[in-house]
Amino acid sequence: RDRRQVVGVMNNPAGEIEVTTATVRLSRDLAGASTTLGIGEARILADMFETTQQQRIRRGNQVKALEKSEEPHSVLRHFFGIEEALEAQIARALKRYTESTHLGSWMMSQKGVGPLLAARFLAFVDWDKAWNPSQVWAFAGLDPNRVWEKGHKRPWNARLKRLCFLLGESFVKVQHREGAFYGALFTKKKAELWQKNLD
Repeated sequence: RDRRQVVGVMNNPAGEIEVTTATVRLSRDLAGASTTLGIGEARILADMFETTQQQRIRRGNQVKALEKSEEPHSVLRHFFGIEEALEAQIARALKRYTESTHLGSWMMSQKGVGPLLAARFLAFVDWDKAWNPSQVWAFAGLDPNRVWEKGHKRPWNARLKRLCFLLGESFVKVQHREGAFYGALFTKKKAELWQKNLD
C-alpha cells in the first residue's frame, strides 16, 4: 500500500511552528497499475505533470527570491518540496506507462525523446482511431490542406501540435549526436533547403 508520512503542524519548545515533510510514494501495485492506464487517465496525468511542473518552477523561483532577500521561507520551502515530490511521482507513473507500450518503447529508443515527452504524445492520440501517419499529422494541425475557417471549431488539437513542436525541437538539439536518426534527417533536409535557396 502507499507509504505516507502525514503532514503535521506542531509547536516546538521555542513556540515556533514546525511543519513536517510530507512524502507520498507509489506502491509497487500502483506502479504496476501505471502500465495499464487508459488514454483518459494517461491524459489527465500528463496534464497533472505539466501543471505541477509549472507550479514547482514558480514556487522554486519564489523560494530563491526570499533566500536572496534573506526573508524567512521555511514553510514555503516545505510546500515546494511537496510539489517537487509530487512531480517526480507523476513522472514515474508516466514513465512506466510509456515503457509498457510498443510505440512508447520505440519512441524512447530515438535520440531526443524521453519518457515524459513520449507519454504526453501517447496520451493525446487515440491510437485505435489513428490508422496511418497522415491522420496523426492532421489531428496535430500539420496537414497544410486543413484550414481553420472562421466561425468553425479548430480542426486539430492545439496541445498535440505544441507537443510535435517540442518533439521537433528535441531532434534539433541532438542533431549532432551519434545515432540521432531524426536529428540527422533534420540536418540533411536543412542543407537541401539551404542549397535550394542558393540555386
